[in-house]
Amino acid sequence: MGQFDKTHETNAKTELANMIIMHEYPLSMVEHLGFKRYSKALQPSFKVPCRNTIKKEIMKIFEFEKEKTMKLIQMNTSRIAITTDM
Repeated sequence: MGQFDKTHETNAKTELANMIIMHEYPLSMVEHLGFKRYSKALQPSFKVPCRNTIKKEIMKIFEFEKEKTMKLIQMNTSRIAITTDM
């Protein structure tokens, strides 16, 4: 296997956060033994982030997407209605 540098590790952590968001996996999945074994088999030098680290990464993604959405809303010249189900 090739070199696994800091850039690859950062990208892997971001993609892991995106996967958790996309599939609505629990944050605790990063602490599951099976997931750790699987990650180690794919890339032995990748350190699986803890639950708190992945939560911070998810919050960074959320803030980025929120900012992007707010800019789109501000550019809109017509009315919009936002509804939610709770």
